[in-house]
Amino acid sequence: TSEAISQPSVGETFAFCGLAKPEGFFASIPHLVEKTPFADHHQYSEADQNYLLSRYEELRKSRPSLQIVTTEKDFVKIDHEKLKSVLKKVNLKITMSQKNQEGLLGQIRSVL
Repeated sequence: TSEAISQPSVGETFAFCGLAKPEGFFASIPHLVEKTPFADHHQYSEADQNYLLSRYEELRKSRPSLQIVTTEKDFVKIDHEKLKSVLKKVNLKITMSQKNQEGLLGQIRSVL
């Protein structure tokens, strides 16, 4: 099992994700050493997972406290046991301004 975190702890981080707009996710990660974006809804192949683990292990040689993180959405797509054992999942929170909330509610009401 992996621990779910709202933010990576202090220390350097290697992050990957399969999001349509990964910039926000990567920007939220403090001390980001390296990032690997994949296409939205990416299905992680064995080769992808082997790459991520080997890259993480390579980076850790010079950064022993390095952690590897991804989104909860991507974590569930990982089936490589060794990668999953070191991988942390980051809880993403989406916030919306009051104005945008009201606009969205207005759009919903208009179709009901």
